[in-house]
Amino acid sequence: MKKMLSLLLPLILSLFLCGCHQGESVNLLHFTDNLNRIREKEKISLSDYLVDGKAYRLMINAEAPLLLTLEEDEGGKIKKIRLTIGKTDKKGNTVRVSDSDAAYFIRTACEILGAFTFYEKEECESLVKALLPPTGDGFMKTGEATTDKENFHLVCYSNKLCLQFFAVNTYLEETESTTKP
Repeated sequence: MKKMLSLLLPLILSLFLCGCHQGESVNLLHFTDNLNRIREKEKISLSDYLVDGKAYRLMINAEAPLLLTLEEDEGGKIKKIRLTIGKTDKKGNTVRVSDSDAAYFIRTACEILGAFTFYEKEECESLVKALLPPTGDGFMKTGEATTDKENFHLVCYSNKLCLQFFAVNTYLEETESTTKP
């Protein structure tokens, strides 16, 4: 009996540890902890978020005003992340996105993607840079770019008011297919 138990215990332990891998979806606490590990400064606490139903919003203002929005499913898992930079001022006038603001947005998008997906830094940079324009002038253009990686759907969407980068966990939310002219 002891021999069988000594064989079963490692098997049960390995199944338990394998069942809790980082590829699973994250909740608000896990996302925030992951993001704080990735970011070199600007640590975030749970009290920094504004709560609106199943959406959490956070203003990030270190180098440029950015809005981070997290949406959760009924089970409390984060199903979508969205990072937004505005192209207008409070009066509705168009404001050019500077190259430094664009670089800050790209860096922040890589950080939030890593916190959400657990992808390595290099993979996040590759995915984000393939979707987002590299300069402030590129941020001022309008359009949409999408890509899929494993169970994540990534989008860069830009209109006259803002540019958004978002990622959707397709296990938790189906993405709609769109037809673009």
